[in-house]
Amino acid sequence: MPSMRVLDIGRGFVSSPTFDAAIAVTNDALACHFGDLPCVEVIGDPGRYFGETASGLAMHVIGKHTRRDMRQYWIDDGLYDALNCIIVDHYVPASARHRPADSSIYGIASRVLVVLDSIHGLAPDPPPPPPPFPSILNDAIAIAIADHDHADGPLTHIHLYVHETYTGPNAKAAAVLQSPLGATTSSFGSIGVVDDEIRSGPDRSSSALLGRYQGVFFGTSVELGKGYLSSITLLFTAGEYAGSTLSVEGPVLGFTGTIERAVVGGTGRFRLARGYMLFKMISKPTPETDVNEVNLFVLMSRHGKHA
Repeated sequence: MPSMRVLDIGRGFVSSPTFDAAIAVTNDALACHFGDLPCVEVIGDPGRYFGETASGLAMHVIGKHTRRDMRQYWIDDGLYDALNCIIVDHYVPASARHRPADSSIYGIASRVLVVLDSIHGLAPDPPPPPPPFPSILNDAIAIAIADHDHADGPLTHIHLYVHETYTGPNAKAAAVLQSPLGATTSSFGSIGVVDDEIRSGPDRSSSALLGRYQGVFFGTSVELGKGYLSSITLLFTAGEYAGSTLSVEGPVLGFTGTIERAVVGGTGRFRLARGYMLFKMISKPTPETDVNEVNLFVLMSRHGKHA
């Protein structure tokens, strides 16, 4: 076997006071383990050292809500995108903007909303000091809390009605998978889908059909009917927004009262849209059907247009 000529010590070098300490440890290790190989060329990847102080990270807040005196922010990024350093390097970026101590930040991980605070320690301000080498980002990388109250342009109010047939031969709601813990005792692990009508009014016989309310629900609570994660597409086929779609995501903690979820984007006239949706069942015209009132408050982007 030929003698070793090149030793790659990898990456992860930070441009902070810990750099000198890290290099000292590295030099000691090289002298201890490779000191008898004077011809070995040592290489590494200094990308992080040069790049981490030259950039910043800004994110949109796509929704906010106050629940039990806790302010919740919903951002448009997550653990498997720009914030993968939380998983890969155990490094939590510091926020450049103060936020209340009694608040939480939710991010999107593979289209699933996760609580960054409780799962991966994204702490309220003041943030903890960055950990020693190795780390992926420093305090120059920040999560920008962009409050809706300061967003450009007014919110567009869209008032709709969702008509659902949930049983019988014409049912458009179905349980695809029951909970492995028992269909009558738990929702955990269950999956359901819907393909409901979107209409302009609560009376099906006299209101115009505007599109479809299509979505999937994942059971996330071990208690029956107490917690679901929903991903919804409002597909408009007629009316002012024909040819456009709105994407809505968020938790469903029960099916009584008003359910609030975040508008996270869309297509056509709703490109780059954000906002929130209020959903409430208002009547059951027949034993097989129900009618739900929908109020959407959408911040429209100037880039939105017909496809």
